[in-house]
Formats: sequence, structure tokens, C-alpha cells
Amino acid sequence: MDSPIKMKNALMSIDDLYSNVIGWVAGLQKYGIPVANTDGSSQFETGGVDMEPKQGYWIWISNGGSGTLAGVAAQGAS
Repeated sequence: MDSPIKMKNALMSIDDLYSNVIGWVAGLQKYGIPVANTDGSSQFETGGVDMEPKQGYWIWISNGGSGTLAGVAAQGAS
């Protein structure tokens, strides 16, 4: 992945497993705003936030679930 992609699209293979995502802002050396697994389009919802290439993210998995996070290319996104 060389360009940003909507978070909800990047994480669709685990959509029913995760509750929140938080990114690391390297330039500021701090964590970003927590993002909820919802379809809304605000900066607090996965539908309104892009995942950036070469950045780190924490993904909270709900209820001890497990799954496989598919690569973006495997999902047909570019």
C-alpha cells in the first residue's frame, strides 16, 4: 500500500472483531485520536479516517476474538 486507504476498507476482513483503532503519529511522538469501529464519517469513526502507509496502529480486538487480517491487495483495494 503506497497511498492512504479508508480505515473501514483496510480492516474489513476483521470488521466483526475489532472495537477501536489508534495510530502512532511519529512526527509528534504521540498517539492519535482513538477511532471507533463504526460506519460514520467523522474523525472518530473508521468511515471517516484514512490509514496511512508505513504507520503503526493498535487494533483492539473485542471479546477475545481471533481472526486473520487480510492484506489490502487481497481485498481488491488499491
